[in-house]
Amino acid sequence: MNELEVQPDLQSKRSEDFYSASVLANARQRECPDCGGPLVRRNSVRQSAILREISFKCENFLCGATFKGYEEIVYRLRVPDPCNPLVKLPVCPSRKHATPKHTGKPVKGACPECGDKIRQILVPTDNPYTYVLYLHCSRNECSWSAEGQASLEYKSKKELLVVSEPVTSPAT
Repeated sequence: MNELEVQPDLQSKRSEDFYSASVLANARQRECPDCGGPLVRRNSVRQSAILREISFKCENFLCGATFKGYEEIVYRLRVPDPCNPLVKLPVCPSRKHATPKHTGKPVKGACPECGDKIRQILVPTDNPYTYVLYLHCSRNECSWSAEGQASLEYKSKKELLVVSEPVTSPAT
């Protein structure tokens, strides 16, 4: 045997080697805390409108661990116009400056999906010359909306011009 060759240790003493999964979880899957294998969602039970209890099972046949977890909705990213009064959720801290306080005023133009009126809401940010512009369809059944940054530009002594480039985003 050559001096540079190393004989592999077949009887490893590390528990990590024995319990490690042959197939690891990908980026979109949860991984087993014991062996690193992918966890499969077995079932989920609705606890409330914003909380679900979930059971997981490890796919690694040597491990086979089972777990129970919770999936919870904790913040609102966009406040819907007809808001459910039974669901009390805070607005995400990073978007508190951009929370609409009213349904908005009608603007010229029509919804590209249903042809109904469009409403606009300008919400102030920390910068006094920058606003968040929300556009949404006034019809409850339609989910079209757009949002974007709006800047105020000086037009005359008594009038400011709103310049914006809203980005269309589907309602979630």
